[in-house]
Amino acid sequence: MAHRKPSNDYMSFVPQCGSGSRWTQHGAVLSLGRVIQAAAVLPDLIINDAKTSILDRSMRWEIARSYLLLYSWYKETAPQLAKTLVGLHREGYWSEAGGYPVVARPRVIQS
Repeated sequence: MAHRKPSNDYMSFVPQCGSGSRWTQHGAVLSLGRVIQAAAVLPDLIINDAKTSILDRSMRWEIARSYLLLYSWYKETAPQLAKTLVGLHREGYWSEAGGYPVVARPRVIQS
């Protein structure tokens, strides 16, 4: 079980509305400390939220761009490239080596 700190058990030190209980020194100090801490971290949280928002938008843009590139490759580029490479293959190895040396490595086809 996690170590219980008084700040984690804050509500037990705060008088409930209409209960007739009174503020204690410990409850008042704890309450003021919590509001001071919240006010102190808020400016940094707002700045970091803006940074996170920018990063989130840029990540979504990159993801969308990647999907568009993959779609374009699948629908347009790949069929055109495959048609060109098959045509070169039909013309023979030397034609392939002259035009596209990166795909002209010797291949062994076993059946």
